[in-house]
This record gives sequence, C-alpha cells and structure tokens, in this order.
Amino acid sequence: MYRRTVDTRARLIAAAERAFADEGLDNVSLTQINVAAGQKNKSALQYHFQSKAGLLGAIAEKHRDSIEDERRRLLDAAEERGIDLPGVVEALVVPLAKKLDDPDGGVYYLRMMAQDRGRPTQAFSTEAPLRGETKRVLARLAEVSPPLPKAESRAKTILVFGLLFHALADFSRQYPVHRRPKRYAKDRDVFVRSLTHAMAAILGSSGD
Repeated sequence: MYRRTVDTRARLIAAAERAFADEGLDNVSLTQINVAAGQKNKSALQYHFQSKAGLLGAIAEKHRDSIEDERRRLLDAAEERGIDLPGVVEALVVPLAKKLDDPDGGVYYLRMMAQDRGRPTQAFSTEAPLRGETKRVLARLAEVSPPLPKAESRAKTILVFGLLFHALADFSRQYPVHRRPKRYAKDRDVFVRSLTHAMAAILGSSGD
C-alpha cells in the first residue's frame, strides 16, 4: 500500500474514532468524517472503507492485535500459575484497560465500545468477530465460573460486560488525556484492580 494511501486511511480512522466517541455512533455522517480528516475528495472514505460498517471494522482491527497479544500473555501466565477466576478476569480486563494509555485513539475506542453495548444490534458485532484469545478467555470463564441457570448466566453476562466497557469509558472521561493529574497512574491502577475484583465477585457468586 502506498504511503499516501496509508496516511489517508490513518487520518480517516482517527477522525472517525473521535467523532463517533464524542457524538455517538448513530449521529455522525461519513461526510462529517471526511471533512474532519481534511479530505477534499468527498469520496475518500467510501473509496477506502466502502461503508460505515467497513470503517467500524477498520477501527476494531486497528486495536484488536494489541488487545489479543496482551490477553494471550496474561492468560498464559494465569494457566501457568493454576487457572482461577480472578486470573481469567484479569486477562479480560487489563488488555482493554491498557487502551486508557494508548495515545492513538485508545480512549475513543473504549467510549465507542461502551456505546455499542446498549444497542439492540451492535455496530461492531459483524465487523469485529471474536478472535482466538478472546474466545479462549470466554471459554475459560465458563470453566471457572459457578454453573447457573441460563437466565441467570445471561443476566451476569450483560451485567459484567456492561460494567467493563462503561466503567472504562467513564474513567477515561474523568481523566482526559490532555490534563491528567500527577496521581493518574496510581488512580488508574487502583481503578483497574477494583474493576477486576468487582467483575470476579459478580461472576463468582452462586446466584442464590
């Protein structure tokens, strides 16, 4: 791919991330993103991504490898120690939490994912299928969580994933990238640890 093409795609993705995160997944047109990316060619976005779904898929792909790599590392370590619920939940939470410190759209990605959780049809569901390490984490969660009736299991799934994405998105707004206080790193670590503990407690309860 030519350098100019790569740069154009990157600018379009960066503009889209910010616009979707700030204005909402349903409130931003492709024309607005073209303008925000400084594209004079009105067809630039359609040329590179074909559609809004293709653009969302490119955004997911941009962040997916780093999340998957960290999941693999954490889950491998958990399995070496002896697999347990806290270790698996950590492998679910921490790779996403690292996006809080990703200067290339990480916080925007988290905010978009939080928005997507509440939609009847998720915007990322078809364009960003689960990859191997995420599937592996979910399979391990099923193994180490107490067996529950189907309705209770579904309720917990909705609860913990809503908590995961919305908590990270809310934290990112409390600590904007451009004006984070000196205590930010400590506060982030305490928050991520607390979030991990809360999710493990929910998943580990018997439902009685």
